[in-house]
Amino acid sequence: MASASCQNKSGAMKRKIADERRAFQEKWTDDYFFVESNNKALCLLCREVVSVFKDYNLKRHYIQMHPHLSELQGECRRQKILDLKKENLTFQQQLFRKSATQPDSLVKASYVVSNLIAKKSKPFADGEFIKECLESVADVICPEKQSDFSKISLSHQTVARCVEDIAKYIENTLESRCTTFKFYSIALDDCTDVTDTTQLAIFIRGVDINFNITEELASLIPLKDSTTKSVDLYNALKATLTKFSLTIKNMSGIVTDSAPAMVGKKEGLTTLMEEDAKQISNVCFMKYHCIIHQENMCAQILKMENVMNVVIKTINFIRSRGLNHRQFQEFLNTLETSYGDIVYFTAVRWLSRCKMLKHFYDLRNEIKCFMESKGKPVPEFENASWMADLAFLVDITAHLNDLNLRLQGENLLINDMFQTVTAFEVKLKLWHRQIKNNNLIHFETLSEQNHVNTEKYAALINSLSQDFESRFQDFRKHQQHFSIFATPFSVDINMLPANLQLECIELQSDIQLKEKFLQESLLDFYKLYLSKEKYPSLHEHALFMTSLLGSTYICEQFFSRMKYTKSKIRTKISDEHLENTLRIATVSIKTDVDALISKRQAQCSH
Repeated sequence: MASASCQNKSGAMKRKIADERRAFQEKWTDDYFFVESNNKALCLLCREVVSVFKDYNLKRHYIQMHPHLSELQGECRRQKILDLKKENLTFQQQLFRKSATQPDSLVKASYVVSNLIAKKSKPFADGEFIKECLESVADVICPEKQSDFSKISLSHQTVARCVEDIAKYIENTLESRCTTFKFYSIALDDCTDVTDTTQLAIFIRGVDINFNITEELASLIPLKDSTTKSVDLYNALKATLTKFSLTIKNMSGIVTDSAPAMVGKKEGLTTLMEEDAKQISNVCFMKYHCIIHQENMCAQILKMENVMNVVIKTINFIRSRGLNHRQFQEFLNTLETSYGDIVYFTAVRWLSRCKMLKHFYDLRNEIKCFMESKGKPVPEFENASWMADLAFLVDITAHLNDLNLRLQGENLLINDMFQTVTAFEVKLKLWHRQIKNNNLIHFETLSEQNHVNTEKYAALINSLSQDFESRFQDFRKHQQHFSIFATPFSVDINMLPANLQLECIELQSDIQLKEKFLQESLLDFYKLYLSKEKYPSLHEHALFMTSLLGSTYICEQFFSRMKYTKSKIRTKISDEHLENTLRIATVSIKTDVDALISKRQAQCSH
């Protein structure tokens, strides 16, 4: 009984103390605008904290800091207290919200910077340097935010993890898009990196039912422990198709270079893929030798070694010796020429010959004087026939370079690429006729020469034209498909496959559709105006043609980036990180960073 009585007295004492404290707190609020916060007194007016709970301290703060509020009495004072309490609650809620969202912002900043590092193919360790730059800028512009910048995690480990996450997101997005492809084609090529590892790049171009085109890197496969025979390439390609759940049934075509492992008639990669396509009745499967490669092979017929040997020898004498090179540059600077230097010729860089020859021709007088001053005269400069050959080579390589540039680029339609080549073939025939008749209107450099052997240059043009006609056979045999796709309103109905004849008759009889075809681009016409319900076969044929790749340009562009990413000073980058970095650097798919940071917990940089 005694114990129960003591407990009752203790409970009554606690309630009394709580009531007194509550009354004191209400007095704080009513008299001095204070509320309790973390066992301290918080002024609602200025948000200053008074740590000693004494009436004198609160009263002194109130009189010294807020004397003007003593005039508020009655209802006005009570309303003021209620408004301040609401503001204090809102302030506290914002404070908690800020502390909760700040880590997300820091993680997002890590992903954004890591994405830029990968896009520019910079080393992951550059993240720490970027962080130092951000902190220095913050110290100058917004010192109060410097601590926030210091919390951004940009160590090389963090950047690597962010790059992995971004690349995985891109890969998953591509895999999701692959499930929607109506047709797709493959472009692949291999290249040896700085560590002598053969890297096989596989690009995919797919189109869905609504003519949305996706052209992305599918895989970068290092062939370390295997050879680069056709069977190795075949197995690597099949593994990539399996990875993205793609089948050969809706593969429209494959484009490669001319390597025997790629195009061999018996065991080449394209032959093996064609056999697989036939086994599942994919009779529409097409295989192509890169149209840009073929154009470059045509250009090689114009060797003109009598010109090239002299030009290359002269340029090498100037450029390969440091003293000669410096003196030549200073010589050009003194004469204030349009060029400050001459360039090397590199056989593997297809466009370098034109630039090199153009510079050499325009600086011919300066080069002549310089070589004579060095005791190495070039007697060919005095030979009118040789100078005419040089001028002709300058002009024809300029025309070939223009064709090469027109064939380059991403998301080009295969029919447009072939039309560009056929148009150049017509130009060659025109130039042949004109040069035979001493008409040099399209050869400006050659027209500057006094002694021009037109028969000689007409014969060279003719041989180039014949080489163009003999090549591109893989494109010519599908010319009817190109015509149906590019000119459906003028194609000969009698020459069409049976499944397209009736639909083409309907299409050519539709005046409104014909008007739209003349007004819109080819893809927009098929995407916006050709009804897949009314013209199902034509619609499917258009999807098929849209999905085809005509060159390996995208692979060549990719390898240029790879050489920069995996360079002599960055040979230790792993194969996985190399693929991830290049995937991000070449991708057109946008990354949803917010979706990624929801899976990451904020961590300070270590």
